[in-house]
Amino acid sequence: MEKMKRIHKTILIALMVSYGCFVVSTFAGASLLLTLFSPITACLAAAVIYISAYISEAYRKHMTLLGLGILSWVAGDLMTFIFEYVNPSPTIDTISSIFFIFPNYFFGLALVLYLFKKLNRSSLNRIAYSSFAITIIGFVLLRKFLDVLLGGVYPSPIQYARALIYIFLNFFIMMILFFLLTMVTGLSLKKGTCLVPLGIFLYILIDFDYTYKEAMGRDPENVYMNLLYMLFMIMIAHGTYSQAEFGYSFDIVNYQRGKKSTTFLKVLVSTLVLLDGFFYFIGFLSENEFFYILIAVMGYWIMSATHDNSMLDEQLLKQQREQNQILEKQVEEKTKDLQFAYENLQKLSSTDILTGIYNRRYNAMYLRQLSGEYATSGQRFAIFAIDLNHFKPINDTYGHDMGDRVLAEFGQRMLNLPKKLIPFRTGGDEFMIVMEDVIGRKDVLEAAEKLQKLFNTPVTLDTYSFNLSGSIGIAIYPEDSDDVNLVVSYADAAMYSVKRSTIRDDYKFFDKALVASIEKHRLLESIIKKADPEKDFVLHYQPIVNMSTGKLLGAEVYPRLKQNTDFEYSIGELIPIAEECGLMDSLGKWIVTEAVSRMNAWNSNRDEALNISINLSALQLLDTTFINHLKKVTKDMNFPVGNLGLDISTSVMLSAEETSKEALLDLYNFGFPLCLNDFGGGELRLSNFLDCTFKVIKISHSLVSRADRDDNSLLLLKSIHALARSLDIISCAVGVETKEQADKIREIGINYAEGYYYGKPCSAEEFEKNYI
Repeated sequence: MEKMKRIHKTILIALMVSYGCFVVSTFAGASLLLTLFSPITACLAAAVIYISAYISEAYRKHMTLLGLGILSWVAGDLMTFIFEYVNPSPTIDTISSIFFIFPNYFFGLALVLYLFKKLNRSSLNRIAYSSFAITIIGFVLLRKFLDVLLGGVYPSPIQYARALIYIFLNFFIMMILFFLLTMVTGLSLKKGTCLVPLGIFLYILIDFDYTYKEAMGRDPENVYMNLLYMLFMIMIAHGTYSQAEFGYSFDIVNYQRGKKSTTFLKVLVSTLVLLDGFFYFIGFLSENEFFYILIAVMGYWIMSATHDNSMLDEQLLKQQREQNQILEKQVEEKTKDLQFAYENLQKLSSTDILTGIYNRRYNAMYLRQLSGEYATSGQRFAIFAIDLNHFKPINDTYGHDMGDRVLAEFGQRMLNLPKKLIPFRTGGDEFMIVMEDVIGRKDVLEAAEKLQKLFNTPVTLDTYSFNLSGSIGIAIYPEDSDDVNLVVSYADAAMYSVKRSTIRDDYKFFDKALVASIEKHRLLESIIKKADPEKDFVLHYQPIVNMSTGKLLGAEVYPRLKQNTDFEYSIGELIPIAEECGLMDSLGKWIVTEAVSRMNAWNSNRDEALNISINLSALQLLDTTFINHLKKVTKDMNFPVGNLGLDISTSVMLSAEETSKEALLDLYNFGFPLCLNDFGGGELRLSNFLDCTFKVIKISHSLVSRADRDDNSLLLLKSIHALARSLDIISCAVGVETKEQADKIREIGINYAEGYYYGKPCSAEEFEKNYI
């Protein structure tokens, strides 16, 4: 071994001398000498690495791959020598350029093999998706830079594709190195421990110059750049020498979820977003490229948060396993201690870790036990089924970490409820409260109002304030049923009935009429799950008129199923089910395309164009692909955006909060008239109303229907119209059903209306026949 080490040192010295000769030959312009010294120097570097591999058994595979990378360079140099001095064949030149590609890949494989040796599965996953996400961002920027350099003159598709693949893989290897270096300790230039990763990083970095020149059709060969390539290969060889001769190494600390890692993630994500915005602002990136990068950054953030939560779960499971092992060791020593530990474990298994309240598993056990006790005693208990409103946008906009914090806050509030109100978390954003020892309905009503206030109170975290609410369904045992499972189903049915209503921030007791509603919902859901918008839906059109002149102004569109059903259903029932079934994306796009196409056809035969009004859901306001589709359809079909009104209900405004306001302002700036639906019929924050620049308000049917018989409703209609006029907003009455209602509303000064008095929603053929 000592003899091998002496040879090792001698070859290293020879390597330095050979590189010196290579440098002198290059600057002296001695083409033949530099062409000879390049492969000789690379061969000596490979020899140093292979002797290092022989000495260091633990890293033999990794060093072998590094040596193969440098030998690829040697092969390329030899082919270059043959091309220049023996046989100047284009085939040999092509083979030479291929050999020079392989060092990067061998270095990358050595790096990956090293990671598998040093890191656990969790850290490997994090490096993999982090490197991939950042590589996508870097690739978009580097490709854009290449396109700028090419100036519109592109090489052959094969050459261009090869350059892009090479750029992507090179950048991916660099990102792996970057994230690896964030997890290492003990790097030292003096000891040589940082030479291998630094050499690989710098080698790949300068290789971008070669790739760009080749893609631009220029000769990428540069004798001075070859000096740098060789220097970085020598750094790799010297690093392996230090490892073999002195045993120097650096330690890798597997990824740990903590404050430092969270701060690093926030800083990295913020930096990437700022860079993305900067490049878009200066015009370097197009809008699509800006959003590609933004999506990649958000995807990286979400994956990181999901990974951290997964790690937390694994840590908790690991802690639980360790605790169980301790309990097993103590079982023979202290029976009393074992019993105490067992009780704690039972509590842990019955508790939701995030919120601190009881979990779904314990809920089922508790209800069985409670119903058994109350069946014999004749006592009653109430079940409150609760679903959070407006929670999904928090997860989508602010991330799952913020969503978890919101849920934890509600859990803490429920832990402070009176003793007879027992809280459970039964789903992601679903809860159940069981009220024991119910004496009368008054007790349940008071509890419902208390719970409504609990969920209505804003959640303030850091600098954010979130306004949520709860849809609450109530069923009572044994009043509604002596089967506890049915009581739970009834409470859920009442809760879903609240969610489907116009006022979702409410509570409702179960009644027998809901049974039919549940069955109808189930049947409608089964049809929609299998539906295809283009084949199974048709649009109905309801006329919008000027009451003073009787003139047709346009139509509001509603999707209907082509299939005949044995039951009636409303648009307010169909759309939520389409959202639950995941059909809203394709259905919404089909509605826009079909409605605009149909209205274009009608307007082509008219002197004065008709307007069309389309309802938007909360999910559509948060879906950038739908918004882009909306803009694209109007542009492609040359349809004036000012003739396409977008109806947004007050409940939609509440369900998306700040995110909806941003989307609405974007649509307004694009030119779409915004219409606020159901004005006066539900909850509304006036600040949101004023911020979103609505052109039309559609007054709720609940007010219009009482206009001819209720002076207070008429007074309120006058006030709403006066407010709209002062803000230069058009008022439109919805749900006008009688002549008396129309006369009263027209006397106020409201001219625009729609309702059964002027025409029911009908097919396109009927609408064209009766109104066009």
